[in-house]
Amino acid sequence: MRRKSALDNDIADVTTAIIRSGTSASPAADAARRSAVAEEQGFLDSAVARRDALVEHLQTELSSAALDVLERARLRMLRQQYEQLRQAQERLVFGRLGRVS
Repeated sequence: MRRKSALDNDIADVTTAIIRSGTSASPAADAARRSAVAEEQGFLDSAVARRDALVEHLQTELSSAALDVLERARLRMLRQQYEQLRQAQERLVFGRLGRVS
């Protein structure tokens, strides 16, 4: 399932702008751009789903009590990973390098 974000309100406008930004207005070029945008959205959806699954897993792991020094160290490491992933839920950073032909 696609996660809703603050960007969803403008996603149609952004997609349209990307599609129209090309030098060619041919149907094939528009289809290629739409396909590229759909591919990027699919990748983003997969990445968000994976991050959410990791956050859930870490929450489960962190709910147990540490019984010894080794377990406390493991939980400390898991807590750091959890914090990094939790902070990533509030931000979206992306980029792509492409070759202009």
